[in-house]
Amino acid sequence: MKYFKLFTVLFFFIFACKTKSEDIKQFGFEEEKFNEVSIQDFETTYSSNAQVKLKITAPELIKLGEKQDTYFECNKGIVILFYNPDLSIETSLTSKHAVYYDKKNIGRANGDVIITNKKGSVLRTEELFLDEKKQKIYTQKLVTINDIDGSEIIGKGGFESNLSFTAYQFTNVNGKIPIIDSLATLK
Repeated sequence: MKYFKLFTVLFFFIFACKTKSEDIKQFGFEEEKFNEVSIQDFETTYSSNAQVKLKITAPELIKLGEKQDTYFECNKGIVILFYNPDLSIETSLTSKHAVYYDKKNIGRANGDVIITNKKGSVLRTEELFLDEKKQKIYTQKLVTINDIDGSEIIGKGGFESNLSFTAYQFTNVNGKIPIIDSLATLK
């Protein structure tokens, strides 16, 4: 059943995105009026070289735009799970809204954006960009990162990371980091 659902979604996208102008015009409609596609309860899994890479779920996915500038929008929230080769979750991302610009390979998540990595670090921000070509995520908005050791880093603007949120840097930072008793560690 799961594969049937995925096949149905992919089948719909293939034909929705590749409809010929002549097919639409033969019914007396203008092509521009058919540039929006909406899918309810969207779920897809992306794999490469027989390895599952990510899974995306959203209550609604809308494909918009003209032929040369297509983008996908999730107005009711999105969850993206990135997988390791052993199928454990490496990173997860949730947000209330997301847009992905197909030709530019750039995505934007906004509204309660939360990223959790495999180490248990949790990033919270209001807006985050993903650049597939440069393999990075970034924002100029306030970012808070909480680690499992109790440390908290607050970036007031200027954050950049790799896609798995395991190596990151800030340009304007505040924070609280627990200090381990130096005498106990020297013994």
